[in-house]
Amino acid sequence: MDPIPAISLSPHERTWVEINQTALLSNLAQIVTVARGTQIGIVLKGNAYGHGLTLVAQTLEAQPSVDVLLVAGVSEALILRIAGCRKPIVVLSYYDGPVIEAIRQQITLSVASIAMLHNVIIAAQQAQVPAMIHLEVETGLQRTGLDGASLATVMQLLERHPINVQLRGIYTHLCDTNNPDQRFTQEQLEQFTTMAEQLDPHHHCSWHVAASGGLYVPHLFDGVRVGTMLYGSWKSKVQQQRMLEHYPTISLQPALSWKTRIIAIHTVPTGSSLGYDRTVIATKPLRIAVLPVGYSDGYQRALSNRGVVRIHEQYAPIVGIMSMNLMTVDITDITNVEIGDIAILVGPHQRITPAALAEQLNSNPNVITGSINPLIPRLVVREDAV
Repeated sequence: MDPIPAISLSPHERTWVEINQTALLSNLAQIVTVARGTQIGIVLKGNAYGHGLTLVAQTLEAQPSVDVLLVAGVSEALILRIAGCRKPIVVLSYYDGPVIEAIRQQITLSVASIAMLHNVIIAAQQAQVPAMIHLEVETGLQRTGLDGASLATVMQLLERHPINVQLRGIYTHLCDTNNPDQRFTQEQLEQFTTMAEQLDPHHHCSWHVAASGGLYVPHLFDGVRVGTMLYGSWKSKVQQQRMLEHYPTISLQPALSWKTRIIAIHTVPTGSSLGYDRTVIATKPLRIAVLPVGYSDGYQRALSNRGVVRIHEQYAPIVGIMSMNLMTVDITDITNVEIGDIAILVGPHQRITPAALAEQLNSNPNVITGSINPLIPRLVVREDAV
């Protein structure tokens, strides 16, 4: 994959996302520590959790510590191949693109049902290329995965079609890692071990269970699947506490900054209302800045009258109900603000990190970044601060 080209923004760009490569690589170094010598898979689904699919992949392509890239669907995997990504890629969830082409591109496919396995076998025969697969087994998430009753049939199909299918991995998803009570997680690990031993009695392929929320488990098997941590957030405070107990020096840096520019400034007189539904009545003259970002861009509308943005290294409260393409912020107490000045919506600052915004909304950091409209330009910056 070619190096990331320098991207210059148009002076008329209304909003953009910056990805701090220094932070990404620092977070990757932390992951290497906690992976404890196992293979590292980086999750790039959902447009790399909003950070930019090909942009993040380009950063990781040159990193020898990254063994595999993980995506949700075939379409994402093919985008990475078209972009020049040569690292191994595993599709975790669904076949939303041509399976034959995925096989030809040496993309590994997850199989979560007997029907999926049949489809892969047929596609491999048509492609005249062996398909590499990982088997997903169901241990408690109740989403997708092979149950115990289907394992014998799967093994029979694999034995009948050794030319068409190569088993490269077995995995499951832990679903209760945020719970202080870890009994269910232990049950999942035991069930997974039993199922994996049945499918791969001599442990010839990779076994993996742990994602960002479960890296604390005593046994990581052969590999880990990490997304949230790479991007600089903890899945939960429980995860953070557990990790710090084992690795007290670990520190994550949010890698994403979402920025925009002020397009208008005006004063709202005392007694005037502001915004739809008149949720704000000015008790004094308010100096208001208008930002060209709204909920259609992926900024959480629930932050209306609750959230803040950062202007001139100070926080400006969001006032009024957010519109589809616009929001208004109170800059009364911030001096020397002018049209064209930058406002930071999400970034590595205490009150506007993905984790801080998620906590405010009783949500998840991945929701904050993953909701950012993929059409908004993403660019890499290499400075330590953004």
